[in-house]
Amino acid sequence: MPWSNLRARTSPVSGGAGGTPASAGAQTGMIRLLKLWRLGRHDLCLLWFALRHRNRPAWLWPAAALLCWYALEPLNFAVPFVGLLDDFVVLPLVLHVLLKLLPSDIRAGFRRG
Repeated sequence: MPWSNLRARTSPVSGGAGGTPASAGAQTGMIRLLKLWRLGRHDLCLLWFALRHRNRPAWLWPAAALLCWYALEPLNFAVPFVGLLDDFVVLPLVLHVLLKLLPSDIRAGFRRG
């Protein structure tokens, strides 16, 4: 067995004898974050489509305005950790629930178009 292969398998860069990179956990976290951003992007596009749809519910504009106000409220700037927490957790969840309440014809029109 060549010594170079043994050194490559146990080098500190590769994370030990398992051969898995030391940053595998960070890469998995980044993949999850990218999937979350992709879902959020889809939800924002659906909201934009629904706001311009002619058969939108009457409650959609006020709900979207409240959601925007909540995203920009002064508490986000006064207490940065709480602002980050609600921007990355609460807002996407509320947006997703809000869009689940949309009529199915609007959601179907977004998927087709």
